[in-house]
Amino acid sequence: MQCMLNRRALMRLINASFHAERPDYARSLARGWLEKWPNHIRVQFALGRAYDAEGRVDAGLGILTELISLDPEHAPAQNLTRELAASKGLDELADLAGAVATILEGKTASSEPWTHQLIAGRQALQTGDCEAAREAAEQAILNDRPT
Repeated sequence: MQCMLNRRALMRLINASFHAERPDYARSLARGWLEKWPNHIRVQFALGRAYDAEGRVDAGLGILTELISLDPEHAPAQNLTRELAASKGLDELADLAGAVATILEGKTASSEPWTHQLIAGRQALQTGDCEAAREAAEQAILNDRPT
């Protein structure tokens, strides 16, 4: 007899696995779910966390890269990517993921003027002010000096 979990029950079991310090169980649950529903973002992130907790950095980066390709605005995935990339000495990837996460969280990534404009543009889009978003994007591009 096979038992089918719904998403809520699955996520509860995965979270309980992390709480019990059993990332192997969380990984097993997540992989089983993703075999049938491969693009489930919350479960992909849980799998990335499980790989991280098990010390499997390359596997974690692989699943997080896949997740970010589906949802580049997933700030927790960007943050975990930053941590894992930094642990592997992948400084450029760590810096990029960290900057994206910072901007997604509405913080300023640096003192560079373009980051302030990027945040302003994102906030304008969220309120439906497309003209202000366009102007902010143009200013971000103008203020981003080549390195």
